[in-house]
Amino acid sequence: MEHHHRPSDSQHQQPRVSSLAFSPDGRTLATSGDNTSPVRLWDTATGFPQATYDGHTSGVLALTFSPDGHTLATGGRDGTIRLWKTGQTSPAHTIQKICQAVRRDLTPEEQAAHLPGRSPRPICSADTDAG
Repeated sequence: MEHHHRPSDSQHQQPRVSSLAFSPDGRTLATSGDNTSPVRLWDTATGFPQATYDGHTSGVLALTFSPDGHTLATGGRDGTIRLWKTGQTSPAHTIQKICQAVRRDLTPEEQAAHLPGRSPRPICSADTDAG
């Protein structure tokens, strides 16, 4: 009989979680770790991984799902925002060099995401409809 262990049952050390977000229906949890850890999607009912998103070149600081739960927005220390369609392994869109660091949750349902950079930098803005 094959045994599957949930991530919390693992005996080896897991990377530290720096950000997390639940999908609107609560069935999926997105997590990101420090440094260059990928974003992972977890099934909240079973605790098993659903998907892994690799793309940022440094740590991911912000995660949020779209209201319909079909898109995950990630913001990283590399200054990029990536929009991932759930079920796909490559980002649907990448917005390059928005700020040196993304410091707050992204809101895909808004027309523009406002991202404060490090002081004394001004607030950075990205038009997500521009592609």
